[in-house]
Amino acid sequence: SWRRGATRAARTMPVQHDTIAPHKSHHVAASAEVKESDAEYLAKHDIRALMADMLQEIVVEKPVLPVQFMIDYLAVGSSLCQQDKYGLSMMRRARLMKIFKAWDKKQDGTVDLKELRAFTGKHGGNAVSRDEL
Repeated sequence: SWRRGATRAARTMPVQHDTIAPHKSHHVAASAEVKESDAEYLAKHDIRALMADMLQEIVVEKPVLPVQFMIDYLAVGSSLCQQDKYGLSMMRRARLMKIFKAWDKKQDGTVDLKELRAFTGKHGGNAVSRDEL
């Protein structure tokens, strides 16, 4: 769960109405109502705690690709979003290895042109030409 690393302070963070911008489509007179509605929405979905936890993870991990880290954090949580020195998360590495193993029919740890052609012919159709391979 994304809340695992959350501090109690982050989970009980007070709503600061002055930081929530009113929607441009609403009149100024309705801005207090909009702020309250926005605050209720954020509280209902626990967005402040989620963002606080994510920012804390970013500061601790100092990922190579912070935006990709945030995307992975929101998609799979903190356990699989840690990045290697190239910015590849554990989750993305696992996906790439699955693809590589599907290509590596001889299971020799390499993908040769024949294996690549077989895979793209079966799954890529005509998306890749012979010259591009």
